[in-house]
Amino acid sequence: MKPPIPKDEAERLEALRGYQILDTPPEQTFDDLTQLAAFIVNAPIALISLIDADRQWFKSKVGVEATETPRELAFCAYAVAQKELLVVPDATKDQRFAHNPLVTSDPNIRFYAGMPLTNAEGHALGTLCVVDRVPRELTPEQEQALRVLARQVMTQIELRGALAKQTRLLVEQSEARDALTRAHATLAAVLAAATQVAIVGTNSEGIITVFNTGAEKMYGYTAAEMIGKQSPQILHVGAEVKARGEELSRQVGHPVNGFGVFVEYARRGQLDDQEWTYVRKDGTRFTGILAVTPLRDERGRMGGFLGIVKDITEIKDYMQHLEEARRVEQQTASRLSLLVVELEQAKQRAEDATRAKSEFLANMSHEIRTPMNAILGMTELALDTKLPPQQRAYLRTAKDAANSLLGLINDILDFSKVEAKKLELDRIGFSLRHLLVDTLKVLAVRAQQRSLGLAVHVRSGVPDGLVGDPARLGRILVNLVGNAVKFTEKGEVVVHARVESQEEEQVILHFAVTDTGIGIPGEKLEHIFEAFAQADSSTTRKYGGTGLGLAITRQLVDLMGGRIWVESLPSQGSTFHFTALFGVDKTRVSPKSVRPSRAAAISQQKSRRSLHILVVEDNPVNQELTVHLLERRGHRTAVADNGHEALRAVERQSFDLVLMDLQMPEMGGLEATQLIREQEKETGKHLPVVAMTAHAMQSDRERCLAAGMDAYLAKPFEAKDLFETVEKTGSSAAGGKIAGDKSVVREAGRGELEPTPARPAAYKDVACSDDELNQDTLVARVGGDAKFLRKLANAFLSDAPKRMSQIRRALARRDWEALAGAAHSLKGAVGNFGAAQVVGMAKALEARARAEDLAGAREAGVALDVALSAFSEDLRRVTAAGRKKRKS
Repeated sequence: MKPPIPKDEAERLEALRGYQILDTPPEQTFDDLTQLAAFIVNAPIALISLIDADRQWFKSKVGVEATETPRELAFCAYAVAQKELLVVPDATKDQRFAHNPLVTSDPNIRFYAGMPLTNAEGHALGTLCVVDRVPRELTPEQEQALRVLARQVMTQIELRGALAKQTRLLVEQSEARDALTRAHATLAAVLAAATQVAIVGTNSEGIITVFNTGAEKMYGYTAAEMIGKQSPQILHVGAEVKARGEELSRQVGHPVNGFGVFVEYARRGQLDDQEWTYVRKDGTRFTGILAVTPLRDERGRMGGFLGIVKDITEIKDYMQHLEEARRVEQQTASRLSLLVVELEQAKQRAEDATRAKSEFLANMSHEIRTPMNAILGMTELALDTKLPPQQRAYLRTAKDAANSLLGLINDILDFSKVEAKKLELDRIGFSLRHLLVDTLKVLAVRAQQRSLGLAVHVRSGVPDGLVGDPARLGRILVNLVGNAVKFTEKGEVVVHARVESQEEEQVILHFAVTDTGIGIPGEKLEHIFEAFAQADSSTTRKYGGTGLGLAITRQLVDLMGGRIWVESLPSQGSTFHFTALFGVDKTRVSPKSVRPSRAAAISQQKSRRSLHILVVEDNPVNQELTVHLLERRGHRTAVADNGHEALRAVERQSFDLVLMDLQMPEMGGLEATQLIREQEKETGKHLPVVAMTAHAMQSDRERCLAAGMDAYLAKPFEAKDLFETVEKTGSSAAGGKIAGDKSVVREAGRGELEPTPARPAAYKDVACSDDELNQDTLVARVGGDAKFLRKLANAFLSDAPKRMSQIRRALARRDWEALAGAAHSLKGAVGNFGAAQVVGMAKALEARARAEDLAGAREAGVALDVALSAFSEDLRRVTAAGRKKRKS
């Protein structure tokens, strides 16, 4: 999200550049104030930041090496826009900054506080800010300190500006004999408006020649009383001046006294910042910092001195209050440490009580199961006898109620066992794929009753032979998939499995259960895994349940060395993720290692009929990949860029099958297929058409079949899926439909799992991609042809910038149809390489475009642009590394 632009941006930038402070070397005065800010707030990073048109430049910095950052990433740009103190307690929870690279990577900003540096005209030039890497808050005293210090910084900037203006005036008037006199007059006029500092000019003998309005306010004297009549010594404490003179005399090796004490360094061409005690006309005193610089004529001769004084009494008083606050804080910390010990003891007593409660609950639940089993058994025996219809109905109702009660008791028993630390995991060998199929069989009937799609997707590389507790893993999956089916009215439920990390003897698997159900409100997500908790009490009334299922699931996942979390949006579905640690059973053969013999492969290739296939696809990357895979398989191909070209091609020559993309310019795949079917009413022929699209919902399949298509292929697809769909569809003389055939659970890129004939629920493949690029995985996606992978990657890298240009133009014109089309096309192209994150961002942009959400589309477009650039660099790196590896 880009920061807002202030309404006075043009005037603000003009004022900033007028101070001539940008890109200047470090200055001790500013560095002292920055260090003071870091010390007061106890922060590792403090900055004096000036916001230019397109960057944030640091005049002073503590704790960072960088000198500037892009303005679009600057927290300070928000503070400048609102012109008030901006405090961000935790950047990861603030939608303005959560995805900022300065938050997601080094320096990992979590806390930020910035006070605008506002000049007399009300223009915010930048900020004095403090940054921490942990979330936190400021005390009211610290906030006030930042405001005070920011005023001091602005004063120093004004001083620099005043000095710069004075220097320019002196240079411009250098040819005039009375340059010094006019310079003093001009200085008095210019500095009259500088009311926050005292500016006093003198001639070389020390007689005051300039006494500005700020000096009159600070000291109580009028300019008339001082100019030409007094020396600045009248404003100082005599004993302090004498002591400073003695110190200077020892340093320089000759006597220094009187007015010379103030200008000794200036005579040497050095800037002297010195703290003094000043005496007002009414006798009261204050502490100020004096900076003295020499004034020279056109020949370089010193004609006088200019002194600038800032009252720092407020800062010194605050430092004393701060020191007192630190002492109080240390005392409070001591008391808190004692309180922590007491709380720890109370916590231990509470845990002991909880453990005793859980042990009692476990024992009671176990005792209840014995009579419950007897009730169920005797009821079952009674139902096997001859009974009148009314008595049989009563017994069936009693049996159903007993089963429900037994399920509740089992939940309570498992929950109490885990809490009482009595539940132990088995470690036996088992087949992951068999377990997944058997687990989903249990829920298939329930899914069919709700007309839901139910699918399992095991990522390439997941070992099949595992060592662990299959019963508890099955329980976790049944709980999560059962919940997904329960809370999903329409759509699908998909189980994903992939490798999180793997070593020689063990593997951490990442499972995800995704549904298209009612979703969970954001404020309920952190409580969803608590015992007896549900997202909304109304869910218990509508869907049933005790709220123990997810609590037990979380405990089982913890026992299996993993973690569980959920991502969800209301009315948009949920995804429950969990990881688990397993041993690797090397005695079991993974499906990936089972390969047909060479003779069998040759026999299969000879028996397979070569097809003439028309590929209708507007994306050059997808064209290149599809044609390459088909021709390598032995099929012949032709290419059309849209529906119009497809119709002309079908009229000119004969094809065995058409691979038809759905979303294309000029004419899409659905309309083209409908026109082909209209023409076939006259010819009596049937040309099989297979849909290709990045949309993978059940409704998309149904639209394709309704338009007359014979099969459906979700992008990105793997070679196995392409060949199976094309050859099964093309081999039928009538182009028999296969999209409705869901009797087999498949995993993309690995062949079939165990067939489950007459399965009552609908199963289907769901595309899934690796999050990280891997040379071997990419080569496998294109059938093992590394040379073609480089060609395909180069085509993508050439096409992707064009797609992003289309996206930017469409966004600028608010052409929602063009924007959605470009995002959809890019989604399909990048999906060929995996890149789940980039695919998701393209999908989000497409959704924003279809909703005509301008703000959301802009934000999604920026995120996609950044992610696509990073992915393109990774793709170049991976393919280049693969080329070097083969050469070596």
